[in-house]
Amino acid sequence: MGIFLRLFVLLEEDCHKLDCRAVVLDGVSVISYDNYCAALVTKRELMDEMVSLKDTIQCFEQHVVYMLSYGEEEMDAAVELMKLEIEGKKQRLNVVGEEIDKLEVTLKVDFKKEDGPFVKALDNALASFHVKRQAYYSGTFVGNHVHRALKANNVAILCNSIVSTAEDYPPLCSEARAISQKYLSLFNLFQKCHNIYDKNIVSDEEIEQLEDSIGAFMAFYRKNFATHSVLPKMHFLEVHVVPYLKQWHMGFGFLGEQGVESIHHYFNDLERTYCGVRDPAQKLQLMLKEHTLHTAPSNVAARPEIKRRKRS
Repeated sequence: MGIFLRLFVLLEEDCHKLDCRAVVLDGVSVISYDNYCAALVTKRELMDEMVSLKDTIQCFEQHVVYMLSYGEEEMDAAVELMKLEIEGKKQRLNVVGEEIDKLEVTLKVDFKKEDGPFVKALDNALASFHVKRQAYYSGTFVGNHVHRALKANNVAILCNSIVSTAEDYPPLCSEARAISQKYLSLFNLFQKCHNIYDKNIVSDEEIEQLEDSIGAFMAFYRKNFATHSVLPKMHFLEVHVVPYLKQWHMGFGFLGEQGVESIHHYFNDLERTYCGVRDPAQKLQLMLKEHTLHTAPSNVAARPEIKRRKRS
């Protein structure tokens, strides 16, 4: 699900760039999504710098007060240097404040990605085969919807929606067709991987096919999305999935997360049981000891008996 979400978000970003150009073609002035994100990142960096400058100025002013109260003549030169340093920091603080105010103008633009015609077309395409993004967890997809969205016909519907939308914006048709073809290939390559590793039982022949499919998918991703990172799940797919299947021949269709969720519940109970233990290390040691005895009761019998000395 995580890999499919990444691919869909990349598709959505490219469609949003088309939306920005489409809005300009409609005669409306709007900033680009890239400029909006750049302004947001710059503002955060300037805010961090502002906090650092204020802390430094406060620290220097405290030093000046201390040196003046010390009353030694040899401190006068150091005090003057410190005052100059404070003045320079205050000037920079004013400049940072002005830059933040300018960025606020950019960030106040009503910028909604979901209102663009190309992004709307993606949502309509998903709805046509009954797939919907969740309103939580960064708009991810549930497992069954990923299976449905990766069917060849549905992938074609999703990607062709970009081309059909571009018919209303002739200058964008060529770029829209290129984007559609790129993501059609990307989703189809991932679909070949997903259809094999998600089975219950995987044969040796299918594992060989999967190894080739994963290599083709990752090579295509790295070539066409060189500026984007490789997700941990992509690393897991590329490095660990095939060795796991070669050893167990059991696909991910057999796996679930109910066991992990039950462990979370059990450890929460243990934490409540030992809430009176103040030392975190001792508390964790008691919880792990209880957990070990709970999961492997035979360990109790294996524990060596402590021999007591007989009193003479």
